[in-house]
Amino acid sequence: MAAELDRAATSLAAQQKGAVRRRSALEVAGLDARTYSIEFDGKTEEITFVLDGQNEYQLLCRRPSGGSDGACAELVRSFRLQ
Repeated sequence: MAAELDRAATSLAAQQKGAVRRRSALEVAGLDARTYSIEFDGKTEEITFVLDGQNEYQLLCRRPSGGSDGACAELVRSFRLQ
């Protein structure tokens, strides 16, 4: 699954004429997840894919490059399934 998500993130970065600057595995709400940081046009887009069996949740946060990542970190930290 990681290779598939890596390809999707690389493709998205190319569409935006940007580059994937960071990718990593993590746990979100007790579930496996993978996160990517894509830089383009003076912006950083942070995308986290949370995997729950056959379901996939995408958390998306965009901020100015070099700006605080506090809101993006809070989005990931606060994610819960109900």
